[in-house]
Amino acid sequence: QPSTVNTMWRAGVTLLLGACSCPGTAFLHTTRHASRARVLAALSEPVNPAWGAHQSTALSLDQQCFSSEAFWSVLVPKFVGQEVETLPRFADFLRRLREEPPDAISALAAEGRELLNQYTFPGIDDGREPFPSPNDFEWCQLLQSPEFIATAQEELAATLQTMPLHSDDSPPTDAVSWQSAAWYGWQFLPLRAASRTMPRTVEMLERAQVPFAHRFVGVARQRAATEGILHSDRRNYMLSSLTGLKVPTGCDITVHGERRPIQNGKTLIVDNTFFHKVNNPADEDRFVLMIEFWHPSLTSEEAKAMEKFFAVKDMYTLVGLKQVPWGFMDDEIEDAIQTGRIMELDFWMGLQESRGS
Repeated sequence: QPSTVNTMWRAGVTLLLGACSCPGTAFLHTTRHASRARVLAALSEPVNPAWGAHQSTALSLDQQCFSSEAFWSVLVPKFVGQEVETLPRFADFLRRLREEPPDAISALAAEGRELLNQYTFPGIDDGREPFPSPNDFEWCQLLQSPEFIATAQEELAATLQTMPLHSDDSPPTDAVSWQSAAWYGWQFLPLRAASRTMPRTVEMLERAQVPFAHRFVGVARQRAATEGILHSDRRNYMLSSLTGLKVPTGCDITVHGERRPIQNGKTLIVDNTFFHKVNNPADEDRFVLMIEFWHPSLTSEEAKAMEKFFAVKDMYTLVGLKQVPWGFMDDEIEDAIQTGRIMELDFWMGLQESRGS
């Protein structure tokens, strides 16, 4: 909520100005000796969490990060400087984020795919298929195990009681955790935001060492009697898993013209650079656990570097842009400001707010 975010910024600004260990504080839009009145005046402007707006707002915030000289000259060298020096494909990916125009698209019509040039990781586009096999990913065994499915279903039911969906016919408020994006009838609850109501689900996923990527890791709901729009996610460094938790009969997903059913207790892997859409013809909502994870063509070192980089991006979104990144709750951000943990990379990684404490 804007008032809450402004309050926590006021409470934590002195700690931030004094405790930041980065060389220089340009990314805070101030210096340690700047006028506190000027700082507080800037922070009193309305603040809208990135995850509380349409997807385009989040993309705009990302671009503000990637257009910031302070982001590249201060935070990136501090946290991933060594990886830039030793991982040439990762370094080239960062170069693209910084230099490529945000709206440039590579349309791979013959393959049924589309990529954003800015978000293209080099050297991993050979041998693509719409539906990679879950058998190729050991952790998918957990996702389809009866114990995990029962746990996730039970905790989802409880979560819907305490964190209800919002109306599809009006924009979500800052007070709700389910967020809209992409198309009518689609709502998403990040597991980071639901870690208090789905703790066993989160614990089991982390114990299985699922290689979570940085965007969508949570529960995706599709409204009854709706069909999603045909689209590509345009980012080649991630795949998606869809595991049915509460799925009525008849739900499916079509990827590159191939249709497959979405079923309770079953996991599909999707390469969402291919054009795809989901369908729910039933008279009740559909809920799946959706996990975007690093493409297996990334080396383990590259995947770790990507995880760290996008954590740095979230850090800058809060500290430099004064916005709450997707998936984070106001109260955990407030606690992190008070303790100084917003400058610790571990705080921004993982699915549990307690991670790294």
